[in-house]
Amino acid sequence: MAAPLEVTLPTQPGHAVGVTETDAPYRLTTDAAAIDPVTGAVTSVVDYDRDYSMVAKLADWGIRMHMGFLFGWLNQLLLFVVAAALVTVVVRGYRMWWQRRPTRGSAWAVGRPPLRGVLRRTRPAVTAVVVLAALAVGWFLPVLGVSLVAFVVVDVALGRVAALRTR
Repeated sequence: MAAPLEVTLPTQPGHAVGVTETDAPYRLTTDAAAIDPVTGAVTSVVDYDRDYSMVAKLADWGIRMHMGFLFGWLNQLLLFVVAAALVTVVVRGYRMWWQRRPTRGSAWAVGRPPLRGVLRRTRPAVTAVVVLAALAVGWFLPVLGVSLVAFVVVDVALGRVAALRTR
């Protein structure tokens, strides 16, 4: 184990003292040990490289990167740039809408929707890439995948209703 360490005292007599490496920049591992407070013997060890599966390591690294712990101030700078870019996209999106907002007609008037069936008219390779990307996103981010499926279902239903009205 490498410093800095966190020592957790037992809450009840007879339990072990916990010693864990704390998060530090540029550290990819966190080992832990349990020590008997009476004898000082190590009773249990969790070795990050040996005991964590690859999925657990990837999840741990993702959390550390997301929280800005993984690469120190460079990681925090990257997160700041991403957050600033996200705010910029949101503000510019509202600005774009404001410049093109409907000024006449009902309060619910919106711009002309895109033509239906655009995906069917694209090259098969492009369609396959879009569908595979959507499936990958849905697999790795299931909540977003459910919302994508709901969006497609609503869009297809609205298209069918519009087609029935024009007949």
